[in-house]
Amino acid sequence: MSLVARLLLGLSFVALGAFARGQDAVEPLDEASAGELRAALAQATQPAAPGGILAVLRRGEPCFVQPFGLAELERHEPITRTTIFYLASVAKQFTAACVLHAAAAGKLALDEPITKRVSGLPASYGAVRIVNLVEHRGGVPDIYDLAIGLDLGRAALASNASALALLRKLPQLDFTPGTRFRYSNSGYVLLAEALGVATQSSLAAYARANLFAPLGMKSAHFNGDAELAKLPRARSYHRAGDAWEALEITTGLIGPGGMWASLDDLARWERAAFEGGFGDAALRARLVQPPVLGPLAWLHPTLGAYGAGVMLNTDRGLPVVRSAGEAFGFQAEILRYPEQELSIVVFANADLELDNLAEDTAGVVLREEFRAAREASARDASSSARATPADLARFGRFWREEDSGVLWVLSLKPERMLVTSLGDWKFELAYAGPARLVSRDTRAPAEFVFEPASGPATRMLVRSGGVEVARCRPHPFPPAQRAELDELAGEYTLTALGVTIRLQAVQGGLQLAQPHALGPNYVLPPFQALGEDFFACDAGACLQFHRDAAGELTGLRMDVNRASALELVRR
Repeated sequence: MSLVARLLLGLSFVALGAFARGQDAVEPLDEASAGELRAALAQATQPAAPGGILAVLRRGEPCFVQPFGLAELERHEPITRTTIFYLASVAKQFTAACVLHAAAAGKLALDEPITKRVSGLPASYGAVRIVNLVEHRGGVPDIYDLAIGLDLGRAALASNASALALLRKLPQLDFTPGTRFRYSNSGYVLLAEALGVATQSSLAAYARANLFAPLGMKSAHFNGDAELAKLPRARSYHRAGDAWEALEITTGLIGPGGMWASLDDLARWERAAFEGGFGDAALRARLVQPPVLGPLAWLHPTLGAYGAGVMLNTDRGLPVVRSAGEAFGFQAEILRYPEQELSIVVFANADLELDNLAEDTAGVVLREEFRAAREASARDASSSARATPADLARFGRFWREEDSGVLWVLSLKPERMLVTSLGDWKFELAYAGPARLVSRDTRAPAEFVFEPASGPATRMLVRSGGVEVARCRPHPFPPAQRAELDELAGEYTLTALGVTIRLQAVQGGLQLAQPHALGPNYVLPPFQALGEDFFACDAGACLQFHRDAAGELTGLRMDVNRASALELVRR
């Protein structure tokens, strides 16, 4: 019998005893549901391969735990509930919790400017409040997207100090703080540094003393905790043909990531969410409090109303608090359904195509709770307006914001309609008549209104909750003129950083010429022409070339997903 088979049989569903406080064991998951989950995992696992762990918790107490696969292939070490995994962006909720804890203790204020704690930042950062960074509304360009677009290499991501050195040289924010949502790892670097200055303690030390130790999260730690860093950890892997190759974590950033924990650790954290043990009730409530939305600060269609390091969504009609992270081969996700007092935790140490495992598990465990929502959705679908290809043709495909030039892309087919834009936007639309498309997702009550009401649309208004968030003009496609790729290819310099990129003509478009220092997973695909001097790629990056009055090429503007308006001059 293979190792995986032994794990699946021997560790099927487990009624685990309560943790150190001596609470009675919770009732195990019913055998039918447990069997369904085991069967799904069995189909996704391989012998002598990386794996992960799936757990279902009630008020933080495990009622189903299923480890599978190996934590380290080289030593044939199986994954258990105490295996320590890298959490990637799941770490953000713990960074935010520490910041809120310090604020409650009077060591800093959420409404104070980040410049009060972190020195040397550009003047524009004086408008950035600590609470803006907690909620990803600070306008700080994302350090990862800067490194990817400008090919800065690993040095920019080596430490918080290196990331701060980079941000101090970029005077421009992506938008006015507090007015929009845009996910920013840089913001959580700043939070970690502000916490350190305010408390005279590193994030690693503060978290251990005030969060992990009081909750009994014995192996949870941030990088920088020298003692706990000695604990054995899972390794991550990627598939190389028929074999697995070990990966390395190529970032030293602490705050946006840089944290490790086991299932036992996260179970204690989930128990605290329901029963206390960390801070007071007001502090715990603040962790899952949505921001007060103002103009242009509408909900993110995928992340929902972002609280303090967590996404506040609905799932098939039920409120859910979600945190997820994926990086360097590791995956981690927590789904917490407050009304059902249920949490689902997933870890993996390789890309095993288990992206929907947490949601699928919720579908099994909360089958009856979801049933009413599914029936209501079916009724809504049967009564919704229908669109023909001709109806949709008038909406066009490419649109650009009048003030910022940000690109919106409509992919409209009668069976499925999508909209995507710079900065993580991607969600599904429904046809609501000849001049209106609406979001299908109740987390993002967006509507797209087209003018005039008949004939080809010449303006698209994006609204949310009655507030206009963007005004767009159609971007003609295909281009009226072919771009002269050889003219546009060449070197461009971002003067503030002294960084030069080189574009080359390739595959009918343009691409960064040098091998990417961060590795092949971070290479931007080729930029294709959407206009004479405007290019975009599938990874959410755009290039807008500039010319002087005589038509001579002078430079370009680069937008790379969550880092906007990078102005480079032609060399």
